[in-house]
Amino acid sequence: MASYNKVILMGNLTRKPEVRFTQGGTAVCKLGLAVNRRYKDQSGEWKEEPTFVDVTFFGKRGEAFAKYHQKGKPAFIEGSLRYDTWDDKASGEKRSKLYVVGDDWQFVGAGGGRETYSSDEGGAASAGSGSGGGPGGYSGATDSGAGAPRRRRHAVLSGRMRLRVRLFAGLRERARADEIEVELGPEVAGQGAAGAATVLDLKRALERRAPELGPLDHVRVALDRAYASDSTPLGDVREVALIPPVSGGSGEGPLNLEQGVFELSHGPIDPAGCQRRVEHPACGGVVLFSGQARDHSRGRSVLGLEYEAYEAMLAPEMERIFARCRSQFGGAGDAAAPQSPDPGPGPRLRMLVVHRAGKVAIGEPAVVVAVASPHRDAAFRACRFLIDELKLSLPVWKRESYPGGETWIGDRP
Repeated sequence: MASYNKVILMGNLTRKPEVRFTQGGTAVCKLGLAVNRRYKDQSGEWKEEPTFVDVTFFGKRGEAFAKYHQKGKPAFIEGSLRYDTWDDKASGEKRSKLYVVGDDWQFVGAGGGRETYSSDEGGAASAGSGSGGGPGGYSGATDSGAGAPRRRRHAVLSGRMRLRVRLFAGLRERARADEIEVELGPEVAGQGAAGAATVLDLKRALERRAPELGPLDHVRVALDRAYASDSTPLGDVREVALIPPVSGGSGEGPLNLEQGVFELSHGPIDPAGCQRRVEHPACGGVVLFSGQARDHSRGRSVLGLEYEAYEAMLAPEMERIFARCRSQFGGAGDAAAPQSPDPGPGPRLRMLVVHRAGKVAIGEPAVVVAVASPHRDAAFRACRFLIDELKLSLPVWKRESYPGGETWIGDRP
């Protein structure tokens, strides 16, 4: 079923924003907004009819909104509709409420123009003209559904670089958004190699503008779906993603398996079927590794697993892993590896990796690696290399569910 839930409002506050905190320490900011509808009555005179809307912000966005807004002040808000129902404790009757959950906000100037809020490192607030951006210089607005308008991910305005950064797993949950927007000031967004902003500059800016993400020293950054070191200049990057520590292809044919095939599966994996796919008359050694979901981890009972992947980056990263494997253990088209002297005719390696996505029940395979080679040593070593490398760098994250809660594995150093 098609679905798109997006609200954009601009009006004046009907009361002072009220901030309270949950037992877990999350800020909840509630406010009222009056939005006028202008229309002509039967006599032809223009009239204005106010509509009163309740809005709730969560986390740092709410705290920042309350800090810079008072009753009667204008505000521009983006968010989504939410419908809550509950039983009234006094009367026992059913109650309901339709309200807006805010994702993003912007200042509105005296003339009705919007201004982007940003915060300097020292804590002083400043506003620069432009569109987009939110509290602390970032926005939680996301693309929601087919046909949704997409914002530009990268723009340089008046010496400033604005980037939209994708989030995954625990980072996404802490920010309560799939993407955030960050603006690098002219002190780091200079032109030319010497003054260009780097990945490290981006991390530090994100830490200042979105402190709920926590320290990002242990987090890797992908620029245009390839890992980048902290010293890499951002340049004219089109896509940026934060890759938290991980939890530990296409059509198939003979040539593809010799290059390496990777598949992301949303259903159960058949290890025996994977083995059959890599077998070949010229391959005397076939090694199969199946990583199963176990019922305990670090002294806790595990009820199930859930995997999330940055799908657009999976194929490019696995291609790099397969290439290194072929180089070390004698893949097709490469010089024979020392472990496989005189490989003879036929393939030197046939490699298949299948990884689960979504929920995985206890006892089900979460990842399967199948390798065939003319010689057993190369098959063993290549299989071990593939599972070790994908656990290190493939952007797939694992969440474990326990009787008392759940956690993302590898989310913290």
